[in-house]
Amino acid sequence: MKLLFVVLLCSSGCYVEKTTADATSASGAESSGPTFEMDRVAAGQKIWSTQCSSCHSDGGSMAPSWRGMWGSTREFTDGSSTRADEAYIRQSIKNPTSQVVKGYAPTMSSKNLSDSEIDSVIAFIKSLR
Repeated sequence: MKLLFVVLLCSSGCYVEKTTADATSASGAESSGPTFEMDRVAAGQKIWSTQCSSCHSDGGSMAPSWRGMWGSTREFTDGSSTRADEAYIRQSIKNPTSQVVKGYAPTMSSKNLSDSEIDSVIAFIKSLR
């Protein structure tokens, strides 16, 4: 069994560390595990840099930063709140004015991202520390 240890330090500060066996599953199919997740993080970072970073950057005043967002409590202008999880991020991308974070104007337009692209954005957000 060969082990693969992968570390990715993105220019935006995300950090992913994975260890996996380079083996096949019982069914004979190759396992894509961590490498697949790292590809998702990289794809999410690319989407962020081309479509999101002008507003969702560290210290930005247009929209909240994504750094440290995963799992945090998000408070909204209507007084409600929720935990930043996959459902919240997916909803925020598909219908950004449905839950506007307190302190920010509802300036984001909906993004026409596929479910796979949204999964990549979520993986990138999870990787930010």
